[in-house]
Amino acid sequence: MDREEKVYLDPSVLRDLIQQDTSEKVQDTWALWNLLMQRKYEAYIPDGVVDELEGFSTEKLALLQSYLESVPHHLVSSDERTAELEDRILAMGILPQKQHADCKHIANALLSGCSIFVSWNMHTATVQVSRGIRALTLLEGYRDLEICLPSMLSGEDEEEDTPEEMLLEKPVLSDRFDLEDIRRLRAYNSRRYLRMTAQEILADLHQGAERFHIRMEHPQTDAVPKTS
Repeated sequence: MDREEKVYLDPSVLRDLIQQDTSEKVQDTWALWNLLMQRKYEAYIPDGVVDELEGFSTEKLALLQSYLESVPHHLVSSDERTAELEDRILAMGILPQKQHADCKHIANALLSGCSIFVSWNMHTATVQVSRGIRALTLLEGYRDLEICLPSMLSGEDEEEDTPEEMLLEKPVLSDRFDLEDIRRLRAYNSRRYLRMTAQEILADLHQGAERFHIRMEHPQTDAVPKTS
């Protein structure tokens, strides 16, 4: 694993550090935090994130602050460049207007040179958004940015030992199309795109968007989303 790899944590990840439950989601968040404490990754965190979190007591926010102090990290502030790139992401239709806050964080991650964007936001950590950001980075020269759930980082070392021909096999998706299916599809597409030009990725992105719209217009269909 590259110890210099830059990872951006959006507020949804930090929120789970102070949740008082033993859910798998919280456990996965702490597993990622332990990796950061071991300096397996270089952490980037939005400036003022404690003020951005709502619904927590003063005591819990103070606890979060102590957790932040336990991990070496860079604070990322927004500026005019952030706003411009945020508008670009919205203009490309990668995320809808109502998710402008998520666009801001993705923009800051790109401007900071991060290679991984970690989020528990299920509207952000999707195949469609990953494809859109991949197209943006290729077209405008930013560093590639993988968008993933915290749980997706824990098996990265094991994944690196898998033969390339197996990684390029189309994944078998379940009828549920759950988080594990999304993980398989994301891993497959991220490797497939390495062999494609920017034009090919854009064409693939448009095809995926078309299939998504058809599925939304016919919600009763039992068809499992296809891979290109």
